[in-house]
Amino acid sequence: MWGAAFGGGTVGFGGDQLQSGLGWWAKQAKKGLAVVGRKAEHPVRNALILSGVLLSATAAVIVLGPQDHVMQEVVALLAGLAVGVWLLRFSPLWRWLAMLVLVLVLVLCLVLGPAGIAWFGGFISGTQAGLAWQHASKRRTPAKRARETANKER
Repeated sequence: MWGAAFGGGTVGFGGDQLQSGLGWWAKQAKKGLAVVGRKAEHPVRNALILSGVLLSATAAVIVLGPQDHVMQEVVALLAGLAVGVWLLRFSPLWRWLAMLVLVLVLVLCLVLGPAGIAWFGGFISGTQAGLAWQHASKRRTPAKRARETANKER
């Protein structure tokens, strides 16, 4: 029964039958891991897409939501964006400081009320943009060094 339900060719509750069904799942999991590995080839692009989607969604919530405190929400969005980029691109020297900033961001999200959604959306979007910037700078550095070395040899 379980083997047939999970894609195996046998029916029953015996260990062999169940294992053949789970074997199919294990093969599918390995295929899925290969797909994830291929998608991770462009971490900059993926992080920028996620950042843009989150920023757009947060801006849509601000625009389509109540229009009472739009300027406060926009300022909170931009401040959260700046803090998020700073946290992941120019990360603090001490690990505990990054954790403190994260806790303060969550506290500010609760304290700000309606602008807290904009703050948190900006922060998450900023962390993705900072992550993309960090990946791009790491990827560019070896190529830049190679060009400088080639120019010195000429």
